[in-house]
Amino acid sequence: MHDRLVKEVMVPIKEYPTINMNATVAEAISILKRTFKKQFNNVITGHRSIVVLDDKGKIVGILTLRSLLKAIEMEANKNNPLSNITSWALFFMKNKITEHINIQVKDIMRSVDLAYVYENETITKAVHMILTKQVNSLPVLEKPEVTELTMGEYPLENSRVVGIIRTIDIFNIIGDILELDNSKIINFSAIKNRVQY
Repeated sequence: MHDRLVKEVMVPIKEYPTINMNATVAEAISILKRTFKKQFNNVITGHRSIVVLDDKGKIVGILTLRSLLKAIEMEANKNNPLSNITSWALFFMKNKITEHINIQVKDIMRSVDLAYVYENETITKAVHMILTKQVNSLPVLEKPEVTELTMGEYPLENSRVVGIIRTIDIFNIIGDILELDNSKIINFSAIKNRVQY
């Protein structure tokens, strides 16, 4: 993986859903749901996160499905910290969940400076960041030119986000890297059907 660059694998930022940081959880859910598509085999595909922008259109964070669930759980347990799974499940009743969908995105997003990678870094670096920061996606930043003024330092606030790299994007290239040939992959279900017990 060391020879592939992040920019070769990332999803360009213009192809990723975005939301304003002052928007509500309800709006975020609506935007994410529009990216979901049900395939013929009932598998749902779509984005599992959304890019969060400030009022100037600058990327300030990422909001994941997991963040949304954590926010719902926090709200469900806010009045009763000792609640159990049954009371948490009751939160999903329509009248309960609508009480809390006005939480702002900025209050539950993951800040862009928590975990990111530069476009000219290797996939190995992206994997390391994903594993050490325990995230499933990373903003990809444009790496500015090194000048005497920057002395090799790249202040985050001067960097432009150009894409998102996700674990699924990295996983998709593993087969290419290992040069797997689909015709050589063992189909265990076909073997199981031929074997009589």
